[in-house]
Amino acid sequence: MTGFESSIKSLEKLTNIDARKIFKYISERKEKYDVGDFLGTFNIREETLLSKELELVSLHVTTTFDDLATVKEFGLINLQQAVTLDTPFRRYLKEKEIFVDVEKKEIHHKGNIIDISKEWDGLHGDGYEKQLNWVVYKLFIDNQVSAFFYTPNALDYGGDVRRGPEFLINLTRLLKDSSIENDWKSSSIKKCYVLKFVSPLSDYEVDSFYSSGGLNRDNINLLDEDEIPIEKIKSLIEKALRHIHDFVFYSVDECFSYVRSNVIIPFNQITDIYTEEEYLEEYNIK
Repeated sequence: MTGFESSIKSLEKLTNIDARKIFKYISERKEKYDVGDFLGTFNIREETLLSKELELVSLHVTTTFDDLATVKEFGLINLQQAVTLDTPFRRYLKEKEIFVDVEKKEIHHKGNIIDISKEWDGLHGDGYEKQLNWVVYKLFIDNQVSAFFYTPNALDYGGDVRRGPEFLINLTRLLKDSSIENDWKSSSIKKCYVLKFVSPLSDYEVDSFYSSGGLNRDNINLLDEDEIPIEKIKSLIEKALRHIHDFVFYSVDECFSYVRSNVIIPFNQITDIYTEEEYLEEYNIK
């Protein structure tokens, strides 16, 4: 679903409905489409949607100093692994006299030890407490590989990931050292890449499927375990329909995807590697 045409083709492949009919359905229903209506219009039985093995495509933005050598060796890894394994990120932190001990839940910085073992209970507080909460959140709650099912421009994400790892912002604010963030972002040898990868539906966190037409925070706890797979697929249909609808009538918003934190995306599942310029050209972004 990473592009407008791929969303139509994905729906066509999943439902066996001709792409022209899908486009016609949306073009005649400005702000009046939904998953139930779509399935009913084309007489699609829910059980038929479960008969196919689904793989999902996402776009992930990364910056690195090693021309993706680490990605080729380890694959796409979560934040805990990035600060633990022999990666450019871990080596950079070492240059800044920062060592993150995930197991002991400590950050060592220039002879000081910061305890990050506190139980995370929200992004509240002011000053130091707030920044500590953010670091704990990023390392132990929000540490997965994050990506996009689709987006108007992956390089414009608010975390400034085209220039450096988002976690550097959190460390800079916690340790009160702007060079932690700035030296990475100003480096002349760093490069940004947009990586397109494919992974089975089961590799994604359930949050990836939340939508108005399928799974959401209000209904997930009310569903039986065997009901969740079809609701995930219905959510994907809703996301694809919304992508097509918004492309035709409005502008496309970001649609995030989240890989489960214990899942590594191996290099052979990365189907395309783009530089910034190649990505903008491929997706016709001005």
